[in-house]
Amino acid sequence: MPVQKFVSEKIQVGVSDYVGVGTGQGSVEIFTLKEVDPPLPDWKNSYEETISVTSSYSTSFVVPALHNFKLKLKKLSTNDEHLVSLSSSGTDINYPDVIVKNFEGTLPYSNKTVIDQTVVLTITPISSHETSSYKINFDPVYEWPMVGKNCVLDESKLIISEYPTGRSGPYAVWDQYRHMSVKLDFTFGYANAPISAHKTLIANSFDSEAFVLPNRFDEKGISKVDILLTLTVEDPTGEYSVIPKKSNIPSDVNTLYDIYKTNREKAIQVIDERKFNAGQDISVELENISSNDTTTATSSGTSGTSGTSGGY
Repeated sequence: MPVQKFVSEKIQVGVSDYVGVGTGQGSVEIFTLKEVDPPLPDWKNSYEETISVTSSYSTSFVVPALHNFKLKLKKLSTNDEHLVSLSSSGTDINYPDVIVKNFEGTLPYSNKTVIDQTVVLTITPISSHETSSYKINFDPVYEWPMVGKNCVLDESKLIISEYPTGRSGPYAVWDQYRHMSVKLDFTFGYANAPISAHKTLIANSFDSEAFVLPNRFDEKGISKVDILLTLTVEDPTGEYSVIPKKSNIPSDVNTLYDIYKTNREKAIQVIDERKFNAGQDISVELENISSNDTTTATSSGTSGTSGTSGGY
């Protein structure tokens, strides 16, 4: 399949401690973070409980953006069967993320998106009795650095010699309808210095995801950091729709999809016209059938009556 690489302009950001990257809707943004010491409290405390599963059991967790947890389940009863499932926001209720009969072990979950996710654990009996039960252990899981734990978004909105802090971008955009996924390679380093870190990410165009680079920029105050982004795109037709340079990206990215909106409106209009015309044709046809049926019925009735009269 044809492949093309696109390289961004030099991306300049002012960093207190960490650099984060967010992707979604066919675009890339950068956000900078500052360390919190001591760390913030856990978003949810660890716990252990024994639950009855003689009937269906369900519990839910609201998992903050970029947070993780693990559930450890142990089946305490015998001579019964249960379905254990885990579903997250947007999952079809009939198709959970995980569903296993008589599951025992650890279920990990990572919210890699930039929004909170609701996760639901359900244990449904296939067969049960009065002592059917499970033991559940819940633990938050932290990967350092962790947004909302040991670092937070830098909202100082400073600009140090054209190196802004906080959230900025987009620095590259691509046609999310043409390119469903894109490989993103980031190289990071102090301004005008050797590369300090590298990160590769496969971005699904319609998913919003984020990651934090584990490298800490530990210069005193705000560090000036340079980033270079390389986008690798595949397309079966060899046609690419990518803008890798921020200076060429319009202030309203939605305007890039105006041609889609126009074509969609035209397509809908054509479909509506066809439906209308088809409806008209069907109406005329039904009228003709109805008329023909009436004529036939009358003719048959007359013929039948004549025949019957002659027979009697």
